Amino acid sequence: MVVIVTIKVRKVSYDYSKLNINSIGVNGVSPTTSGASVSEVEQNYFSSNQNSQNIDIEVKYDVEDENIQNIIYESLNSQIKELEEQYNTAKSSNGWISGTWDWFKNTLNLGASSEKAYDEIEKAKEELEKFENKEADLKDVYQNITGRELTSDEVELLANGSFTSKDYTLAGQKLYNYTQGQQMVVDIVGDITSGVVSVGVVAFGSALGICAAPFTAGASLSLVAAGVGLAAGSGAVVKTLIKASDCIGNEKEYALSDFGYDVVTGSINGAMGPISNALGGAGGSAVMKALGCEALETTTKSALNQTVARTLSKVVNCGIDGSLSGAADGFSRALAEGRFEDIPKDTFISGIGGAVASPLIHTGFDVAGKVGGGIGGEVLKLYSNFMGETISDEVVEVVSKEASEALQDEIVQQTVEEVEEQATKEASEALQDEIVQQTVE
Repeated sequence: MVVIVTIKVRKVSYDYSKLNINSIGVNGVSPTTSGASVSEVEQNYFSSNQNSQNIDIEVKYDVEDENIQNIIYESLNSQIKELEEQYNTAKSSNGWISGTWDWFKNTLNLGASSEKAYDEIEKAKEELEKFENKEADLKDVYQNITGRELTSDEVELLANGSFTSKDYTLAGQKLYNYTQGQQMVVDIVGDITSGVVSVGVVAFGSALGICAAPFTAGASLSLVAAGVGLAAGSGAVVKTLIKASDCIGNEKEYALSDFGYDVVTGSINGAMGPISNALGGAGGSAVMKALGCEALETTTKSALNQTVARTLSKVVNCGIDGSLSGAADGFSRALAEGRFEDIPKDTFISGIGGAVASPLIHTGFDVAGKVGGGIGGEVLKLYSNFMGETISDEVVEVVSKEASEALQDEIVQQTVEEVEEQATKEASEALQDEIVQQTVE
């Protein structure tokens, strides 16, 4: 026996197929109930038949019922109005990074753009107007707005609150994808930049001799540790600055939770930047060596071999740079968000994404390393020149002082000698005068 009711039920025994209890509540629309209750069904049954029990009840909603259709219409209307507000908030929250990405997607009609979300919202509003003007049946309107058929099972899902704003309507799905894409692009820019900048910072420090890149031949463990630490710190700073800068001049706020998330992800990506770069270089060199062309400038191999060796070396170098950086990004996101069970999956998927973007990442590493190392070399040269001039000035000053003292001693000595000579001369003349006087007498 099947008992058809329209609310959440338990096992009772009564055939009451014409009972319609209309109850639905979605997205803030309060449920309304009319008709008999389950307790009434149970009482009516058990008062007349107490021997029959444990008969399954199939829950059914009459989708043609005017009351149910009105409730569903109000639910859809309320949801579309809410999506309009969310859309306006999302647009006004775009910063210099997310705003540029939004413009790029709209211009080229790529991905989950704001225009696609807006068009879907407008389409839903038009469908609701058709129902209001009695130009379309609610079943057709519902399917066009949600992408699903309006059945009794669908109404039951609505009544149980099984849908959220992101999956209730097609417009909600597109708006959710748009907002997630906007957040993701700022995060990706911050992660890539933190890794690239860390490579430049370590190259700068290595040129000054205060640290060393990972796997540097002959480098002490302390210098390598200093390099990794410097990379992690610079990555955290760069990530937070980039994310915070995208909140300037709009309604988006940079919360303390954002800061903590960015410090964790930025430091991991920053530390992995020079590690990925070093491993990529080692992988490329290994390919060159395996092909016997590790010294292309002096090799006697054919031009074809040289070309193949260069190409394979670059591919391996790029692939390692990109895949390791991408894997670190996926790992850091899952870790910072507390999704520990997703770490293996996110690490693998992000590694593949990093491999796809490897030419960009490798180029960034290469440029950053050369710029950082070049600036560090110039700073060291300026410092050396400054210290050299300072030492020279001190030497000149010491020499001048010593020369001055020697000159003064010489003058004094000459003066003493002249005084003695003058005194001797005067004494000699006096003696001579006395001798002459005695002789005259």
